[in-house]
Amino acid sequence: MARMEQRLAEMDRLIRKVLQATRQWPPVDMELSKQQIFLLLTLLDKKRATVGELAEQLALSPSATTIAVNRLTQIGYIDRSRDESDRRLVWLQLSEEGERRICRFKDQRNEFLIQMLRCLSDEEADQFFALLEKMTNRIT
Repeated sequence: MARMEQRLAEMDRLIRKVLQATRQWPPVDMELSKQQIFLLLTLLDKKRATVGELAEQLALSPSATTIAVNRLTQIGYIDRSRDESDRRLVWLQLSEEGERRICRFKDQRNEFLIQMLRCLSDEEADQFFALLEKMTNRIT
C-alpha cells in the first residue's frame, strides 16, 4: 500500500509539473479560455458542427457552449450559417481568422509536446503511448 501511495504522489507531482508548463496555453495574445480552445480544435477537426454536436463532443451544457460560441463569433473566429434545407439548423465553422489562430496554437502546442517526447527512444515512445492508451481507456 505504501508503494502505491508513493506512486500516486509521484504521478500527482508529474501531472502538476505538466499542467504548470501548459499555463502558457493559450498564448497570451489569444485571450481565450481552454474551453474555447477545445471548441475551436473540435471545429478544426469536424469542419462544421451544430451547437448541440459541440456540446456533446465537449461534454458541456448547450447553454455553456452557446455562450462560448457567441464570444468566438463576436471576435471573428467562428462563422454561422443556416442550413439550406432546414432553416432552423445553424452550422458553425471556423472563420479564416479562427482557423489561422487555432492552427498557430496547435503548432505551438505540438512543438511543446515534441520537446517533451524527444528524450524518448522510438521504443520508449511506443511504450508510453500504449500505457497512456491503456490508462485512459478506463476513464469514462
